[in-house]
Order: sequence, then C-alpha cells, then structure tokens
Amino acid sequence: MSPPDYPALARSQDQDAELKDILQHGSALRLERVHVPGTDVSLYYETSTSQPRPFITTPFRRHVFDTLSRP
Repeated sequence: MSPPDYPALARSQDQDAELKDILQHGSALRLERVHVPGTDVSLYYETSTSQPRPFITTPFRRHVFDTLSRP
C-alpha cells in the first residue's frame, strides 16, 4: 500500500466546507490537529478512540476506500 499524499490531504482539509462546518458548529467527532511524524504536515484526526483516524475529505474517500478494501 502506498503512503497517503499527506500534503494534498492537508490542503484538501484546509479547503473542505464539511470540515469547516464541523469545526465551527461542533459534532460528535473529537477532531484535533495532529502533526504527521516524519513530515512537515499537520492533519485533523478524529481522536476519541485509542486509534486516531485522519479526517478524510470527499475527494480522497474513494481512493482510501479502494486502498483499504484491497486483499
């Protein structure tokens, strides 16, 4: 599996209307900006569980789904 394009995802998060709405109005998600080790990038992650998960914006969702569903 190839590593995600963290800089592109960060740019997408910065422009994402859904994420902006969640950050402004709140939700059940606990989102925190987290530095990605080994990069100069920070991403929003959902951190309510022991395994933080990045907030994946709409343009990246199909790619992530396809990547994770491969055998």
